[in-house]
Amino acid sequence: MAQCPVLIMMHGGGHAHPKYFEALENKLQAKGFITVAGANPSNGAVNFTPGQSFYDDAAYWRDKMLSFIDNGQDVVVFMHSVATLLGIEAAKGLAKTDRAKAGKKGGVAHLIFLAGYLPNEGDNAFSFYDGSRATCPAMLNGVDVGDLRPYHDYFYSDMNKEERDYWKQYMSYQAVEFFTLPVTHATWKDVPCSWIYTELDQVIPVDIQKQFILEAQQDAGIHIRTFSLQSGHSPFLNMPDKVVEIIQTVYTENEL
Repeated sequence: MAQCPVLIMMHGGGHAHPKYFEALENKLQAKGFITVAGANPSNGAVNFTPGQSFYDDAAYWRDKMLSFIDNGQDVVVFMHSVATLLGIEAAKGLAKTDRAKAGKKGGVAHLIFLAGYLPNEGDNAFSFYDGSRATCPAMLNGVDVGDLRPYHDYFYSDMNKEERDYWKQYMSYQAVEFFTLPVTHATWKDVPCSWIYTELDQVIPVDIQKQFILEAQQDAGIHIRTFSLQSGHSPFLNMPDKVVEIIQTVYTENEL
């Protein structure tokens, strides 16, 4: 797949450990995709830096996007869960079409949402629900963090107990500011989008996901291509081949 856009893979809250995207990345790379993952500075798994917030995470991912865009390459941003807000913030002003109008090559060519949110300016993760299945207040060296581990059964609801317990070991805490600071621009209005519904989701129920798509059509006149998986919140873990198939379809249908 020569010259195809680089796939930036953004993890959800508490899921920065590279183990989570390992199988999916390996399968995508075997198909010829160039993938780039990472770990939010506000996430406790790998790269935690006390005092880091949603905007620091956005800057971290924006730098990754720009490392390719500044060389004239296109990127596609794949976002899971609450990373959909983060990716939208990080990609602000980088839409391929807007950059082309300014005579610049490269840009964000497509956004792929997996079980996420579709925010407008001013929204944060808790704009959509109370977070009761996403974060549990805790302290780490005097720093307020949100610990997602008590809710691992919701994140892996379509797996057996052994599988759920296995993946729990890689979960981590997350700076509270990751969930509470607002998006400053709705980049999804500037870039073509696709959405993957997770029909059995117990973190972001599918009826909430479908309402986002309906409102995008009714309120903004924007059509978002949708796909559907009979899965819980984390299908990249137990059905990575199906996720790969959808990503391939997105690239093919959009001539990426």
